[in-house]
Amino acid sequence: MSHPKVTAMYRISARKLKKSKKKAATVLRRLMAAKTVLVTRHGLTVAVLTAVTGDDVEDWLIAHNPKLLRELDDAYSRCIAGEGIPLEDVMCELLDRSPREKPNEGVSSPD
Repeated sequence: MSHPKVTAMYRISARKLKKSKKKAATVLRRLMAAKTVLVTRHGLTVAVLTAVTGDDVEDWLIAHNPKLLRELDDAYSRCIAGEGIPLEDVMCELLDRSPREKPNEGVSSPD
């Protein structure tokens, strides 16, 4: 997944953000121009707004999906524990072949 490169930043306090509900368009314009907006409270950053386009949204949603992250962690743990499925078995299942068949059996070669 590609992450947006931070080229410039704009800071806004949480208080100003709350007051700027009516000025959301201004905040969004600044976000699109700077690509990253740091939201601060009492001088400490409490949030980061990042402009995204196209596939970045889908990539971000996938990368931050708690269910997917748990499943990946579980799968990795099982793999480390030796409970993984050999690639050859997966390929046979995907190609609808018996694991005992040789990989090229049943596949016609282009002549």
